[in-house]
Amino acid sequence: MKQMGGNEGILKVRQLSENTRYFRKRLTEMGFIIIGHPESPVIPLMLYFPSIALVIVDECLKAGIAIVFAGNPATSLTTCRLRLCIL
Repeated sequence: MKQMGGNEGILKVRQLSENTRYFRKRLTEMGFIIIGHPESPVIPLMLYFPSIALVIVDECLKAGIAIVFAGNPATSLTTCRLRLCIL
């Protein structure tokens, strides 16, 4: 296993934090409703209409974006969401 020396780990965590804030900001600017802690790299994006989930998931996968759909029975029909993870 490779060990990180010096400040490499700190720099990676800082970059992850910046990427997370930027991504959340852009999603909000685009009109998406996102929930969860503002510093978390796991970003729940609310859909409210499960019928659009498959289209969004398909387009994200085509673009190389890993995404997970959480719907009924894990959530109610009106609180379905997509989960994006920033790396």
